[in-house]
Amino acid sequence: MPKYYFFYYVQRLWTIGLCTACWLIYYRFKKAYFIRRWQYKCKRFDLLTKLSEGPIAVKILGFGEHTFASTNGISWHSDFFTTTSPPSWAHTFFAAITIPSNKQINILTARQPDIKVPWELSRLHCLHNQSLETALAILSSWMINNPFPYGVNWLNPMEVSIRAINIIAMLKTHTGNPALTPVIIAQISELLRYHAYFIESCWEVSATPNNHYLTDLVGYLHLCCFLNITKYYRKRHQAWQWVQDALKQQLLPDGTCYEGSTAYHSLVTELFDLALACAQEHSLSINQALYITQQKMHEFIIDCTDQTGNLVLIGDNDSGRICPLPSKQKKMALNAPQQKTYPFFGLTIIKNSRCFFTLRHATYSPQQPTGHFHRDELAITLSIDEIPLFIDPGSYLYTAHPQWRNALRAASTHTTVIPEAHKLIPRNLDLFQLPKSASPAALHEIQARHSWEKINITRDCSLSTHELIITDTITSNTKEITTWYWHLGPTIKLHAIDMHTWLLLHEQKPLAQLHGPLPWHVQQSRASTVYGAYESTTILSCSAQTQQGNKMVQQFRTTLMR
Repeated sequence: MPKYYFFYYVQRLWTIGLCTACWLIYYRFKKAYFIRRWQYKCKRFDLLTKLSEGPIAVKILGFGEHTFASTNGISWHSDFFTTTSPPSWAHTFFAAITIPSNKQINILTARQPDIKVPWELSRLHCLHNQSLETALAILSSWMINNPFPYGVNWLNPMEVSIRAINIIAMLKTHTGNPALTPVIIAQISELLRYHAYFIESCWEVSATPNNHYLTDLVGYLHLCCFLNITKYYRKRHQAWQWVQDALKQQLLPDGTCYEGSTAYHSLVTELFDLALACAQEHSLSINQALYITQQKMHEFIIDCTDQTGNLVLIGDNDSGRICPLPSKQKKMALNAPQQKTYPFFGLTIIKNSRCFFTLRHATYSPQQPTGHFHRDELAITLSIDEIPLFIDPGSYLYTAHPQWRNALRAASTHTTVIPEAHKLIPRNLDLFQLPKSASPAALHEIQARHSWEKINITRDCSLSTHELIITDTITSNTKEITTWYWHLGPTIKLHAIDMHTWLLLHEQKPLAQLHGPLPWHVQQSRASTVYGAYESTTILSCSAQTQQGNKMVQQFRTTLMR
């Protein structure tokens, strides 16, 4: 073994600990054994009921509604929003299917087939709000087109878990329906048994487990409680304990998800709710502290939600849900200004009668996974009268378009300030990794700080009902160009007043006036509030050079128009 690899593995072992290393090795050997056992055989499932012949409309979360010619014609293995999908997605052994990375795709090409489309469809959200006959026809179509464990829909244990939860929910909805015969229930139970077998053989474990591993556990808990099989029934207490252990690791002391994303916090909260409801239903032991944690998690969602019921985007957003989305929250009246900081998540939220404002702190611990973080240190968002003015760009696509994946998580598409050398994400960086330096929990509510090598930046914010003042202080030990970016909402238009001042318009009416001490530049970009879709946007930027050993202070004013 070369010295480089020897020292790498020694350092890795020191970082994660011997117990964690042994745990990872055990489950990887277990998965390898499963792959070897099933590589040359498969399990085909019997038809539940006759497939319908007429057209069927299926809603796919994040991608809208799509109509297929018949239940048998549902494209379970393709991204039907593009012209072609890899043939391997349909019939290849799951372990032989690979998700292209940015190293494998020419990032100058257009949108590639997105593996999330067949995954979202195969989560089987479409079983809900259907008659039993239609639900069984859809499930039959899925079963005959997805033998175990072949095809793209057996690739990811998280997707297997979500599908199992939705199948169980459908069965509970139609409990007592005479059309749900013992034979059909036995066939579906066999399908679910293979789901449980796959999950327990292919856990998505890592030294810093994320929402995938938590979803595996919650799905497995539901299966253990539902399946009338002694092996799984006896494991329900152990599965519930595993869920609690994972939550303890993945939740920060302020009740927020440690993945650095408000959308993924919402997903983890849904997983928490589902697991707790399952434990209550099956009389599993529940520590009362879990209810306090659950309350904290929901409070964070409420605090991150504006008066129209929209969740502010911080970090990645793939529009993912375990079960179909509930109805949109009703408009909430705000009687008094509110200000709250989540120091471990790294977010300050300020609300008043006109504004909804967030300030992103650079909080990060090496124990956190970085896959869904953005380079958004010191970034702000601002909505005025429920109109997004300064925004976070969202995600748009993951593996299907690496160019925009990296562009929308870079600092240059956030409303922030950053040294020029750090504004972009390297092209050869893994799509679900983002190098970050450790930074302690936020100490100041309306002040954020961060350091980039020899440059320190402090951002102070002051917000009232008529004005936002941003004051940035830069100290540097070297000559460096620093750039400010202001990412405008998709409905915002620009009108130049002079070289330092812009009038920001919404529907041809003045909304705010932005003034800065430096000349502005205009560039086009895009933002995505829903995964898979985007809107054209505009970014204002300006730059200044710091001198070695000097301090530079720049102040920007956003004046609200009445």
